[in-house]
Amino acid sequence: MNRRLACPFWTGVLLAVVLAALAVSSPARAQNAPAEVVGHFHDALLSVMRDAQALGPEGRRARLDGPVRATFDFARMARVVAGRAAREASPEQQARYIEAFARFSVATYAARFTGWSGQRFETLGTDPGPQGTTLVRTRLVQPSGEPIALTYVTETAPDQPARVIDVLMQGSISELAVRRSEYAATLTQGGLDALSAALETQATTLLAPAR
Repeated sequence: MNRRLACPFWTGVLLAVVLAALAVSSPARAQNAPAEVVGHFHDALLSVMRDAQALGPEGRRARLDGPVRATFDFARMARVVAGRAAREASPEQQARYIEAFARFSVATYAARFTGWSGQRFETLGTDPGPQGTTLVRTRLVQPSGEPIALTYVTETAPDQPARVIDVLMQGSISELAVRRSEYAATLTQGGLDALSAALETQATTLLAPAR
């Protein structure tokens, strides 16, 4: 596994590149409002957190798989992160990479939310975002410690429910910008196939039972 994938880095320049790549060309019409979509996702996370120990890693993944894939537009996100490497890849390579990206994302949530001790999510409001997106401002409130601010960047295609295309940690740190930086070395050294393989390996590792 390429250890560079575990070294997050973010800059304003990367965020600007991500936002430009996520530009949309048509107005959005919501079938499911952005805040509603994010709320359903948070409900799924809380359900898994409450049953985390009984479910185990694979059980958490199975319960989260549907809600996470319904919430996030992984095909769009994966292409933005890989940039030209994804655009120049064959359809088969693209399909493998998008699935690896999605599976790794689901596994990350399954590995991250491993218990519940009174946490709750709060939706604070929505704001217009860049290029016709909608920002859903939320926070994870913990029994002890400061709340964690999470802003979801959502996009709505005509006659479709809103989908999340990025998450801003603490209101400003773009998840896509972080991933783009993390994956850059792997893409440079081995191309899209190497990144797909690394994501597949990481997903398996995240879901391995604790010893």
